[in-house]
Parts: sequence; structure tokens; C-alpha cells
Amino acid sequence: MTGPARREIPNSTPAATASGVFSFCLLALLLLPLRSSIPGGIVQEAGIQTGRWSRTLVLAPGGHLDLVNISGSISVQRASGRQVRLTALKRVALPSGSAARTLLDAITIEIATTDSSAAVRVSHPAAGQIRQVSGREPEAVPLGVSFEIALPRDLDVSITTGSGDIVTRDTGGEVQLETRSGNVTVTDAAGIVEAGSMQGDIRIERAAGVRYVNTVSGGIVLSGIRGAIKATCVSGDIEIRGGTPRMVEASSTGGGIRWEGAVPPGSSFVLSSHSGTIEFIAGPSPGFAVNLSTVAGTIIAPLELVPTGASISRRSVTGTWGEPQARVALTAFSGDIILTIHP
Repeated sequence: MTGPARREIPNSTPAATASGVFSFCLLALLLLPLRSSIPGGIVQEAGIQTGRWSRTLVLAPGGHLDLVNISGSISVQRASGRQVRLTALKRVALPSGSAARTLLDAITIEIATTDSSAAVRVSHPAAGQIRQVSGREPEAVPLGVSFEIALPRDLDVSITTGSGDIVTRDTGGEVQLETRSGNVTVTDAAGIVEAGSMQGDIRIERAAGVRYVNTVSGGIVLSGIRGAIKATCVSGDIEIRGGTPRMVEASSTGGGIRWEGAVPPGSSFVLSSHSGTIEFIAGPSPGFAVNLSTVAGTIIAPLELVPTGASISRRSVTGTWGEPQARVALTAFSGDIILTIHP
């Protein structure tokens, strides 16, 4: 079945060192996803010396868990009872022996608690200690701590790690996640989500809302979001689909933006890209007002749009579709704008 006829409005305006490779490979081993041999779901990796750590806490309903890590992946999932269970695996990239055991002991995990909150902090040994114990430069001895966390659904959680992936599943409170180098994946969040990564992709499936999500080098995929969405990225694409968001704000400097889903009454969509294509695929809707603008790209829009205001030119389209009960504003500099409507 073909959609409505569309008009196309053209716009005429115009080598790493060997030691560096070795350190990178060791770090990659430290950041491998958790697997399963050791109780708690964590496994030792070949050539990496490890030490296991675990704690169990009880926090009051509505409480908060805050974890700050330096290097290592973190996984969070729902616990069946009131207990917060933390399981960690310390890792040191050294051959077995006293040096590895000394550095494992020097990686500390400290917890400060109240009745309703817990703050978990990871510390690594100082560079001087690493040199003294191992006889190597610190960058040649990657260290890390991977966590698996189970917590009740009524707790908020905030997690920061310098490098490593973050994964959460079936959480009930607010979720705040940040990694400097790694991917962030959120599934089934009953609360509001904030997520950021300097270098990595972010994927959120089914959440109450996305207060803010940002990545510098990576893509963003959001699906099934029920509340407001605010997303920004520098060099990646943003894809948003489904859900029932009331307000969507998305911007990308060097990537494209794509929306696909219904446009409910009272909703607002503001999408902007400097050099990428913006594609807006509108599903069932009683109607909406549109404002499309590009400086050096091409606008493709349905012929059935009713012009309003300044009407239609090579650089902008202002009009309405059906009974305008929502707002759609798409702005690009050198990228194209494509509006498709599936009533």
C-alpha cells in the first residue's frame, strides 16, 4: 500500500607502538562481559588474576544506591526480596604470584550506608605502588573491577564507571548511568532514565521517560518510551521509535535523526541536525502543525500538507496535516528532511 503523494523541494544553496597495542589488548580483556563459572555469575579470564568480593545490604523503600567505579563493566537487575546484593570481581593483568595478590588487595571497595542509601567507591593502587610491586609501568598493568548488582525495584540507582559497559534490567526507581568509554543498555525501567557515554552506544527499551541521554561518539536508540525524551549526540545517529512520548527533543551534530511512531494530541517533536538527514515517519494522528527548514539540503513532504504562514519555499515548509493537535519542527543545516505520514 502506497502512502500519500509527496513533493520534493530541492535547495540549490550549496600507528600505534608495540607497548601501546599490548596495553590496549590487556585492557580489552579486563572489560570483557561477565560470564558464569564463579558463584554469582562471574568467571575468571585466562591470563588475568582475579579476586572475588561480595556484600549484602538492606535499604529502606525509596532509597538510593550510588556506585562509582574506575574501570570495569557493571550489570544491574531486579532482586526478588529486600536485599541489595553486590558481587564484584577484581582483575589484575599480571602473571600469578605475590605481585598480583598484592595489587588485588590494594584494589579497595568501600561502602558508606544510611538506612536508605549506600555509596560504593572503588580505589586503585597508586602508580608508585604498581611500579614497585610489579616492576612495570602502570599503563602496562591494567586493573579493573566488574560488578553484578541485584536490588529491589523501589530503589533509585546511579552508576558511573570510567571505562566499561553498563547494563540494567527491570528497575523500578530512577536510573542514572554514565561511562566514559563503553555502551549503556537499559531495558524495562519503570522510572526516569538519564544516560551518558563519551565513546559508546546507548540503547533504552521501555522506560517511563528519558530525562537526558547523550553520547559524543556513538549512536542512540530509544524505543517504547512513555514520557518525555531529550537526546543529543555529536557524531552518531539517533533513532526513536514507538512509545507514547509527550515531548521529544533530539539533536545531532554529525549524524541523522529518525522518528517512527504515533503523533498523539498535545505532543511536541523538535528535531535538529547539522549535517545528517532527519526522517520523521508519523503514524496514526488526528493531525499536527509542521515547520520544516534546511539551509543546504532537500525537503521531501506530502502534497497534502496545507500551507500556512510563509507557505512553501526552497528552504522551508510551514503547514498543517489534518486537525493540528500536535507540533512537529524539523531543522537541518546541510542535511535532508523527509516527512512521511501513515494515517
